[in-house]
Amino acid sequence: MCQRLKEWIAQKDMPLAEFGRRIGRTRLQIHRYIHKGVIPRPDVMDRIAEVTEGYVTAAHFYGRAADAVTPAAPEAAHAA
Repeated sequence: MCQRLKEWIAQKDMPLAEFGRRIGRTRLQIHRYIHKGVIPRPDVMDRIAEVTEGYVTAAHFYGRAADAVTPAAPEAAHAA
């Protein structure tokens, strides 16, 4: 189950069918990613990361979100 994807979709108030359209999948497939623990293929994970602007990554599907590297904000990179 991907709680992070569920959160993103809820924050955007986006129907599952619309999110599915944006990544080339059906509403049912999105439901399975969120509620049934189905893990998308790598190419689909890439599209999910792109559409969510990096908010949801493959690490979130594998329960390894703590291992994910979060890029520094641009202003923080220049301050170093």
